[in-house]
Amino acid sequence: MIRHLFVYGTLMPGQCRWHALAPWADGGPTPDSATGELFDTGYGWPAAVIGSGGPIPGFTVPLKAHSLSMALDALDDVEGTNQVLFRRISTVTGELVRAWVYDWAGPTERFAPIDCWECAAMPANSLACAHCRSQGVAGVPHGCTGDLVPGSATRTVAAAAAQDEIHSAEHRRLTKPENARSANVWSAKC
Repeated sequence: MIRHLFVYGTLMPGQCRWHALAPWADGGPTPDSATGELFDTGYGWPAAVIGSGGPIPGFTVPLKAHSLSMALDALDDVEGTNQVLFRRISTVTGELVRAWVYDWAGPTERFAPIDCWECAAMPANSLACAHCRSQGVAGVPHGCTGDLVPGSATRTVAAAAAQDEIHSAEHRRLTKPENARSANVWSAKC
């Protein structure tokens, strides 16, 4: 039985849909990665195609065994599996954990490739996220391609201000889950 979920986008700690996952978690999220390609959809959320490609940074979250079926049903609804946006598939993460992950079910040619959703969701004047900093990427604007994709420019001024608050210096250290905060503030699309 698979009891973990790998998250790479809006379900990550501190992102707008973490609140939908947090009640089902059986312990804290662990920094991890999955192999595949990551895209900015331009709609305020990313899409991953799991399989060949590079590392997609994210978190593995253990799920409570006694409510696993309810958790997966609820998260499937959040991720639009009934609308065939995503499909839940299993993968083995970079830390060798068998986990569920939401895989994009459609074409990606209109999406912009990105290295990291956390960086793509940050305001353009932010420093790189913890993952990108660990890869030697730093500076303003940060090195992830997320700052340069069309979808990044769709945020409103209020949303950008909310992002600045969410991604304060202490919060960007998401490699320490106790620093992550739940927030549903930056995009009505979430």
